[in-house]
Amino acid sequence: MKCVIVGVFDVPGSTSIPINKALNSRGVDTVQFNYRELAAKYGWGRTNELLVSNIVDYEPDFLLICKGNGITQDTILECRKHTKVILWYMDAMKTAKSVRAADIASASDVCCVTSSDTFSYFLTVNRNTHLVLDGIDPGVYYPRDGAKKAYDVSFIGSRNDRREKFIDTLRSAGIDVHVFGNGWGGGSMNHHPVIDDGFRKVVHSSKINLNIKHFDDLTGISNRVLRIMGSGGFLLSEYIDDLSYWFSGLDHLTFRDVGEAIEIIRSSIYDDAAGDFRRSIECNAANIVHTKYGWGDTIDSLLHYYKEIG
Repeated sequence: MKCVIVGVFDVPGSTSIPINKALNSRGVDTVQFNYRELAAKYGWGRTNELLVSNIVDYEPDFLLICKGNGITQDTILECRKHTKVILWYMDAMKTAKSVRAADIASASDVCCVTSSDTFSYFLTVNRNTHLVLDGIDPGVYYPRDGAKKAYDVSFIGSRNDRREKFIDTLRSAGIDVHVFGNGWGGGSMNHHPVIDDGFRKVVHSSKINLNIKHFDDLTGISNRVLRIMGSGGFLLSEYIDDLSYWFSGLDHLTFRDVGEAIEIIRSSIYDDAAGDFRRSIECNAANIVHTKYGWGDTIDSLLHYYKEIG
């Protein structure tokens, strides 16, 4: 089986890279179409033309679009004259609407999306839309027993006003929170971004790993959540609708406001039984993610829906 995969392959940490690896592990030969690099070099018009030419020349069984803002509806329809098209969409509803992603969804043979609201949105334009959770690379994100906990609380992610206000409130309450990401500025508890091995090591070194939404009405799960859980981390997440769909609650904790987060953090660090409680959550999290949510499992779902359309 052959596939052309549209994505980002020259940026460390891009999810396109493990997706390509998982396709290869399932016996799919891939040709990478690094669309942002091509667009920077040739412009969007020529990039769209190159994608069609690539499909015509390579004659793949399917085209998988992992990242493709700037790929037009007309280009997808032209590609469909020569192959099947699968849209794999990981962005939030807010982004989907801003880039008119429904146009691409309507032109594709199959759409697989990671959030429930985007699923409902795409389903109105394409009945072959499916909800599929993304994954982790189990060779990168895995637990480590007995790791020394250098941080009480950590957050891995970029800064915005919403997140900074939340972190500042925790720190004002006497909680040491180390942040790792772009835009946080200087200071002993503000660090550079981390990916892959660096991400896993931060998780291993943290008693509590926070997940703070980028904006209020987010319903889907960031891949950060799976990376934390797959690394055997204790996840404390802001409440997200889709978390309760995919996970039981025995593998993470949630909060609805900063006051509740402070209470949970204090009880999960300082109570006598806190260590055993955290280890139970960490073990459950790693088990479910490594059992059900590797990138290979995600690709198995995509290939299943591809085969369904014949």
